[in-house]
Amino acid sequence: MRKSLILFLSIPFWISCQQVKAPEEPIRPNHIVFIFDTLYQDCNTLKFPGAGESTVFGPLLSFRGKGPKPSPLMEIKKDTLTMEIFDDSLLIVDYRNNPLHAISFLVKKGDTLLVRNQKVTPFITLKNREVLPYDLNYPYYRAQRYGMEGGFLLQDFMASPFFIGRFLDKYTYEEVFQKYQDELKDEALWLDSLYRENLLSEEAYKMYEWYNRYERMDMKVHDKTTPLDTIRAMLYAYDDSIFRHDYYASYRYAYCRAADEYYIYRRQPQPTAQRPYDLEEAYLLMTADTLLRGELRDMLSVQWRVKLVEQKPYETAKKYYDELCSIPDSNFVSIIRDRYGRRFDETLRSSNQLELKAPDGTRFTFEKFLEQHRGKVVYVDFWASWCIPCLEGMPSSVRLREGYSGKDVVFVYLSMDATDSDWKESWEKALLTGYEHNYLILNASSSSLIKENKVRYIPRFFLFGKDGKLIHDKAPAPETDEIRKLIDEALLK
Repeated sequence: MRKSLILFLSIPFWISCQQVKAPEEPIRPNHIVFIFDTLYQDCNTLKFPGAGESTVFGPLLSFRGKGPKPSPLMEIKKDTLTMEIFDDSLLIVDYRNNPLHAISFLVKKGDTLLVRNQKVTPFITLKNREVLPYDLNYPYYRAQRYGMEGGFLLQDFMASPFFIGRFLDKYTYEEVFQKYQDELKDEALWLDSLYRENLLSEEAYKMYEWYNRYERMDMKVHDKTTPLDTIRAMLYAYDDSIFRHDYYASYRYAYCRAADEYYIYRRQPQPTAQRPYDLEEAYLLMTADTLLRGELRDMLSVQWRVKLVEQKPYETAKKYYDELCSIPDSNFVSIIRDRYGRRFDETLRSSNQLELKAPDGTRFTFEKFLEQHRGKVVYVDFWASWCIPCLEGMPSSVRLREGYSGKDVVFVYLSMDATDSDWKESWEKALLTGYEHNYLILNASSSSLIKENKVRYIPRFFLFGKDGKLIHDKAPAPETDEIRKLIDEALLK
């Protein structure tokens, strides 16, 4: 439930049997070394018994601190990771080894850590220096103290009740809510006792106590028996200096959630099917008074307008898009335009041809592409950076492509990604770096080719003949023998 907030933007496990013996690592004073005894095959898929699965997205290893930090890792493929550290202060590591739960612990330059992966909470051993018993492994002992339900902690349930609720048929949401509140109160007393008994260092105590304090605040805010005036008083007590320097992120998270509760859920009438909660009304309420201030107000003003751009009809969304693009921050504006600009591009909105973008920024239509390659067979691969089956099929696609090298066959890859950055950042993983016919679709929602052939799921493949006409709108995948037969037949026509 504890998570970092970003300014404007922002499921059983298959475990490999590979056991890795911890090597004798030399001390590296400007690095942190992670040694994992077990590598998990999938930390992003939550499987529901007899009810399918859901996928979550987010880094497996990320870092927080006062100074420069290593980039987050979306996957861990090696049992040993060595990361350069640029700051002498303590660094918070957030490590996620299952779909919903991350643990946090403190490290510093020169540390070598052995991570023994358990099903929910790992156990960590520090090889280069002595620490107090609970400093690194407080999350492990916390899980032991409070137990698990269906393989998950109560804090996981509170973070994602829709998912975890499927495992907790014996409890109502209200019962779990109360149980978690009681757990947090007991945890506060337990933390104090661990610190007094010298089992937890001052630095680690501060972090875990901070998490607990603002988790309790968050639970109080979302307790429907808490009066509206109490939440208002909490927001009035907001301290902008703490918010701006809260690298634990708990204060920031709690106050953003309190503002959500106050303006979106408590200040509006109870929702109905005809009139749900209205974020625009919450935004206008917030901007009309002076209760929120400082960076909290600025952050929510941006976050809520981004959501309004995503949720509202065209005219309203366009108004907020233009407002966001007028913010004097060129990097931010560039990201907003990359993410949402296509929706408000009049050329794309009015075009029923399939508009494409090349890696160099050139724009053209797929129809023009077919004209330019008339006399050749064209095999189209619809894919996206977030489509795991698409990426898994790319090696087969490369082999197929190489098998027709020098022949009149063109292989073209059309990305369904929502942004330029998502598309470009996935080229290496998709084995498309430097490949000529790798393009981004700009108007999937208005393209006749996409709509008439019902391209709703990917991977999907088209095969066009030498005359530029569509032969197969559901062509076989690259790894099949059938596609080779079809391409060979098309070449003979």
